[in-house]
Amino acid sequence: MLDNQIENQSKESEGNPNHAKRLVSNRTMRGKGLTVNKEPLQVLESIFAFFPNRETLGGTAYLIVRNDGNILIDCPLWTEQTQQFLVEKGGVDWLVITHRQGISPQIHLIQTAFSCPIIIQEQEAYLLPNLEVSPFQQTGDWLPDCQLLWTPGFSPGSACLYYRALGGVLF
Repeated sequence: MLDNQIENQSKESEGNPNHAKRLVSNRTMRGKGLTVNKEPLQVLESIFAFFPNRETLGGTAYLIVRNDGNILIDCPLWTEQTQQFLVEKGGVDWLVITHRQGISPQIHLIQTAFSCPIIIQEQEAYLLPNLEVSPFQQTGDWLPDCQLLWTPGFSPGSACLYYRALGGVLF
């Protein structure tokens, strides 16, 4: 059925530059973004990957579940299911933004739901007025098992988080 729908849309939309957008956007939608009704994937013992978020241009957010507080890396698609998953895993103690496209328009809802500070490189912090941000400058230990790395390139304030547990994981 979906194949027929796509084929019919293809015939109607030939030459239209927004054609590919419409092929995707006619699937199950919520607002402007694609609704994903899947649980995040457990990729390592205590790390979960959320499905790509259209609001962050297809970026993938991650949750690190730790005894000393959970870390959400970049913004996942914000749905009731996402919020419930995060609550079930113990909430969010810190939200780390690795680059400007990791910021969703719903970032304020994440911060409000979990009362978590937003950790962001200082050159990107201006993008979040009226939110509680904890900017960092260069590279340094942040938590005993985490190091923040300033890695300019994609944007002036791009950053990585190095998680020392599990043999070391770089986000």
